[in-house]
Amino acid sequence: PTLSPAKASSQVDVLKVKDIFPASLKVLLFYFSGSWCPLCQDFDKMVREVYTGLKAMPDSGIVELIWVSCDASETGYKDHLRSLANIFAVPYDAERLEAIADRFDVEVMPALLAVDAATGNCITADGRAQVVAALATGEAEILVAKSLFTCWREGLAMNGGKQKT
Repeated sequence: PTLSPAKASSQVDVLKVKDIFPASLKVLLFYFSGSWCPLCQDFDKMVREVYTGLKAMPDSGIVELIWVSCDASETGYKDHLRSLANIFAVPYDAERLEAIADRFDVEVMPALLAVDAATGNCITADGRAQVVAALATGEAEILVAKSLFTCWREGLAMNGGKQKT
């Protein structure tokens, strides 16, 4: 699999997963959204806030966010990716993006899934609700991020290699 880091330019670089993620990676967050979706536009801001907090944690190398576009065109994808800034994304390929959504049974957007990086099994499909609830507390983004990561890490420990929804 390959991922593209968001860049301000119109060119998108493609990288191999093993080249960009540390061996210590435990949790992958898959974020499904489309720029045409008003709920996604609102949640994009929340995801950026939480991601900033996650990357400020001392052990930030054990979690990473990957955006999966639900945009209708490559132009929409590129514009949306630039607006998300500094996150990784699955390169635009409608069939590949649909296959990923199907793999995790994503039927509504926005969706945020926490996935076991070692097995690919879903820890939780309720990431969106968890983020909204955590941000509603009004705590600082680093505290929100720590709280969310603790929840996902506990789910990872309880997962035991089994698929959760």
